[in-house]
Amino acid sequence: MIQRTQPLYEKIKDDIRNIIRSGRIAPGERIPSTRELCEAHSASLVSVRRAVKDLSEEGVLRGENGRGVFVQKIPPVTARDSAPPPQLDRVIIGVWNAVIDENIVHIQEGMTRFAREHGMGIELYSGNPDEPLPLQQMAARGFPGAIIFGNSHPAYVESLQALIRQGLHFVSVDRSIDALPLHVVASDHYGGALLATAHLLRHAGMAVHYLGVEDESSAASERQAGYRDAMSRAGFSQADIAQLIHRINIDFANSSTLQPDDLRRLHQQPVLQILRHIEAPTCIFCQNDYVAQGVYDAAQELGAIIGHDLFLVGYDDLTFARRLHPSLSSVRQNFTMIGYRAAALLDDLIRGDLPKNSPPVQMKIPVELVLRESSVKTANTGGAGSN
Repeated sequence: MIQRTQPLYEKIKDDIRNIIRSGRIAPGERIPSTRELCEAHSASLVSVRRAVKDLSEEGVLRGENGRGVFVQKIPPVTARDSAPPPQLDRVIIGVWNAVIDENIVHIQEGMTRFAREHGMGIELYSGNPDEPLPLQQMAARGFPGAIIFGNSHPAYVESLQALIRQGLHFVSVDRSIDALPLHVVASDHYGGALLATAHLLRHAGMAVHYLGVEDESSAASERQAGYRDAMSRAGFSQADIAQLIHRINIDFANSSTLQPDDLRRLHQQPVLQILRHIEAPTCIFCQNDYVAQGVYDAAQELGAIIGHDLFLVGYDDLTFARRLHPSLSSVRQNFTMIGYRAAALLDDLIRGDLPKNSPPVQMKIPVELVLRESSVKTANTGGAGSN
């Protein structure tokens, strides 16, 4: 028997419609770029462009030359969409108060996989880091819990505390919040930083600088702790290590609407100012790949060569890491697994499968160090590393 599946462009259209109907992208706001839609759906340009073209002809979207594609109206519900919604306790909710980048997309993929395997629905919401409104709206609709990308803004923490007291369940991905007893599914940030720093010490044979943003999240703290311990094991004193740590201050206001190009621009000048005072050749462990990308931009302006004057490792292994020249070594996180495990844990909490009053679950997902040209010292410049 031949089973016919829904064409991919139709699924992309449905996903865009649902995002607009949920309020995550309002009329007048820009939808993700063609490239981001391709990555999110593992789709070709042809499929994405067909979906956008059809929705534009329906009057849902409109394109503006040089600016992108914007929502023109909320799509009406048709008979095709009229199936009854899943029960509230059979829906996995994700609320992101963070930049919606490819990491979040992969987390969503893991959540979606769990939901499909268990016959559940999935809904996703986003907002600014200091706005608790999406969580309050979720609670008002009667949902029993959500997966969150937490932050420590006082208003957000206060809102979350109130909802926890009401009996709602939350699982935080990527980071914990010190003030709250949250269940957390995150990467082994400490172990990843330890691997990256030890690799630079071993292969380049120089002191390793740490370059990161001013960030009080648990993920950033664990990465810096891993770096410190690797340096200490290599014989560096705490005073030496303190001199090698550099932080840049970046304004992430309205971060939920930032695009990848915005993030690159925000990192360029702050990183350049620090690199002006670091003598080459040297090694740098970057807190994330956006910081590493800033090092590439600064190196070009300073006339330094990555993989010869500057050896570096990033963190996250974003898509652009392998496209940089030379390609960027980075710590790869399994965000799809994080999303899947977070969805499973939230389902257990809602169903009451975990003992009451048990301590919060702290689940660590292993990471992988991916070696490329930026950190492997070779006889000539631009020598290839292993992937």
